[in-house]
This record gives sequence, C-alpha cells and structure tokens, in this order.
Amino acid sequence: MNTKEFNKQIEQTFKECLSTVKKKNHDYSGEDALHNFKMCEEFGISAQKGILVRLSDKFSRISNLMDKENAVEDESISDSIDDAINYLAILKVVLNTETRISTPFFDDAYTLEEVRLEEMRENQKRTDKQNLITELNTLIDTGEIVVGALGLSQNSVNYVREMYKEINK
Repeated sequence: MNTKEFNKQIEQTFKECLSTVKKKNHDYSGEDALHNFKMCEEFGISAQKGILVRLSDKFSRISNLMDKENAVEDESISDSIDDAINYLAILKVVLNTETRISTPFFDDAYTLEEVRLEEMRENQKRTDKQNLITELNTLIDTGEIVVGALGLSQNSVNYVREMYKEINK
C-alpha cells in the first residue's frame, strides 16, 4: 500500500469516527458532552478511569473478534476499533479540559481548575507565613533598636522572642 492510499484510509477512518461520536454524543449526553463519563464519579470512579474501563472492553472485544465471527450483526470488529479510537479521543479531551476529578485532599469532586486554585492559595499562605517569620526575625535581630525607638521594655522584647520561637516550631 502506498502512502497516498494509506493516508486516504486513515482520513476515512477519522471521518467515520467523528460522525459516530457526534451521533452517540447526541444520544448519551445532550448539552454536556462529558455527562456520560462524569456519571462514573457517582460510583467513586474518575471519568478518566471510566473511559479506560470502556477501552478495555473494546480491546477485549477486538481481541475476541480477531479469532471468531461476530454474533451481533451491527457490532463488527471495525465498529469496535472505531469505538476504541473515539474513547481515546474522548480521554484526550477529558485530560485536556476542566473535568470533575476526585482527589484525596477533598471530600467532594472538584474541577482541576478549582484544585489548582486551592493549591495556589495554600502556597500563598505558606509564603505569607514565611514572610511574617522573616519580618519577626528581623525585628528580633534588631530588637535593641526597636526597644529604644518604641520605648518598649525588655519584657516586651522577650515576649516577642518567645512568640517567634513558637511560630518557628
């Protein structure tokens, strides 16, 4: 087979797969194209893992159909291959978009964007705490100047030093 014929067959496969995924999406999903896959999360399985389970079913079917004729007329080996192609494309979409995911850090499912925002907030809190510790350290290091400038007693300086030690534990 030459390259031109090969590319033509690949192109035809992708056209047929796209047509099939559009029809199935209409039947399964409605407005939310990933609704069917997000349903997995109702059972504690991520959408990504749900797609992998469906893919494994298709791979098993393809393997079986390589050795025998299909009993269901409208589910040929070619149909199963097209389904596998579509599941891989759907998995790629799920991995590259904002989808519901489960994490061990939260009791509920959050979007990838929500998880990233929460991580950014936590990082900012750590940075803010570190900055505060640095400022306190500077105040303690220059305690005598601060005491003199503010008229603080030695007891006040000792108190700040103790607070600093507590924060750094």
